[in-house]
Amino acid sequence: MTERKKNESQRQRLQDEIHQQNQFLHMLIESSPLGIVSSDKAGAVTLWNPSMGELLGWRSEEVIGQRVPLMRQEDRAEFAEVARRIDRGETIEGWTSMRKDGGIIDLSMSAGPLYDRAGQFVGVIAMLKDITERKRMENATRDRGVSASLPRISAMSST
Repeated sequence: MTERKKNESQRQRLQDEIHQQNQFLHMLIESSPLGIVSSDKAGAVTLWNPSMGELLGWRSEEVIGQRVPLMRQEDRAEFAEVARRIDRGETIEGWTSMRKDGGIIDLSMSAGPLYDRAGQFVGVIAMLKDITERKRMENATRDRGVSASLPRISAMSST
């Protein structure tokens, strides 16, 4: 085998390996039960997996290249603080978002900054999970606890 054919064969093998790795990573993102979204530094969506569509109701074709539809209008001012927390690698619990149909959803969000090879900030990646039912149960439990303590407080104040 000539040196040229050997180099070409090696190059083809490496390209095949890279292609397989890319397919595997794509499969992981597409099949994740968690919503996965990324955006560029301007806030335009660059990745939107099917679970994000299930969470919020938008298909990837509707959001790619658009601003991330995770914020209600009244939450925009709070987002600067959330962005600082994300930059520190914090998990954001209790993030409230609006679905495409107008419904409200409580989310747990783990997010972090994305950097290019030169170390320059290029965007954000986030994974989200619906915690609406958990929040509803926590609120119901808390409300029951408050209701249960009211008769005791009332009895104490009348003595």
